[in-house]
Amino acid sequence: MKNCIPVLIILFCFKFSIAQTTYKRFTSSKLGGERDIKIQLPRTYGNGTESYPIIVVLDGDFMFQIVAGNADYIPYWNNMPESIVVGVNQFGKREADTLISESNGLPIDTGAAFLEFVSLELIPFIEKTYRTEPFKVVVGHGSTANFINYFLLKEKPVFDAYIAVSPKLTSGMTSLISKKLSRNPKSNILLYRHF
Repeated sequence: MKNCIPVLIILFCFKFSIAQTTYKRFTSSKLGGERDIKIQLPRTYGNGTESYPIIVVLDGDFMFQIVAGNADYIPYWNNMPESIVVGVNQFGKREADTLISESNGLPIDTGAAFLEFVSLELIPFIEKTYRTEPFKVVVGHGSTANFINYFLLKEKPVFDAYIAVSPKLTSGMTSLISKKLSRNPKSNILLYRHF
């Protein structure tokens, strides 16, 4: 029994030394404060020089594990590439992060700041810190599933694929997206909505 204890301690430490998810407190000038983020690197990240797509998960406080688990499992069957998954914790800030104008339906104040945080701070940080390829995906649920559309409506869309789970779409959003996509019918933008 005495000999088993050191082996168990080594195995326990080894298990946590190869953990793929890290937690960071990100200081944002756009948000005027800090935001907790989670980053899951692919299992093969440390094995070479390969680059990976980025998946940004809004509502990272409850959606991250679902998306990260799928991003870890599905590549095993070669149905998608391994990816870097980034979860943005919005616990207690979701309503402020998705704030939009009642008159025109566009992000204002804290909503506009959150849009800039993801576009101008978080994505560049991930691209600078990790080996990434240009393909980027965003995932949202409910009000954040509506909010991800604002990344698409930018003159140059921030993401290449948009996954909206149970979206609570604002009035006219479907029309705005249809117009945006019809302006460039050869666009490689992927949009998936699950109601």
